[in-house]
Amino acid sequence: MDYIRSVFEIILIFCGFALIHSVTATDWIKTAAADVFGNNFVRAAYRFLYTSISGITFLIAYLLIKRLHDTLLIEITGTLKILFYLIQAIGLLIVMFSFKQINLFEFIGIKQIVKYIFGKETRGNIEGLTTDSIIRTGMYGMMRHPLYSGSILILVFNHHITLNYTVLSLLCVLYFIIGAYLEELRLKKTFGSQYLDYMKDVPCFIPKIGKKMI
Repeated sequence: MDYIRSVFEIILIFCGFALIHSVTATDWIKTAAADVFGNNFVRAAYRFLYTSISGITFLIAYLLIKRLHDTLLIEITGTLKILFYLIQAIGLLIVMFSFKQINLFEFIGIKQIVKYIFGKETRGNIEGLTTDSIIRTGMYGMMRHPLYSGSILILVFNHHITLNYTVLSLLCVLYFIIGAYLEELRLKKTFGSQYLDYMKDVPCFIPKIGKKMI
């Protein structure tokens, strides 16, 4: 049946994207790249190349999924539709405010590559990221993974619910949860007891009611 084939292809396409995205984020790939191209070049270019590859593979995955046969499951209308829009808007605001504590151009890798082009020194870790402490202010004082939380709200509260969208959203949410877990393993290794204390004080995805931003 067409919808079974579509679901299978979505899972296959998403796994391909997730594999590329995950492998290129691993420390051993970064270290291998540094061994081949040198620490200075990798520190300047890796983050930009990583985000570029992620963006391109995401676009390819989206276009491949978009062409598949789809089935409408639910169309939210009326007052509930407005509520869904409001929740999505909250998710978008969470994502936007999360970047107040992060240098967006450094996060994407533009800052590092521009410095390299103009012959300036690129500091920071192997990706040229200069944050050397746990961010506990703003949204990160309310939840440990606000980018994931906001994205989940945007994905889940879509008023036009199709079979393909449902499968893709579930895969994305699962990927966010796994990604958060793996990221926290790395952060615990990097910051030790400091991050363990942060985990005790601040919830992962859902902020505590009445929790103030530090």
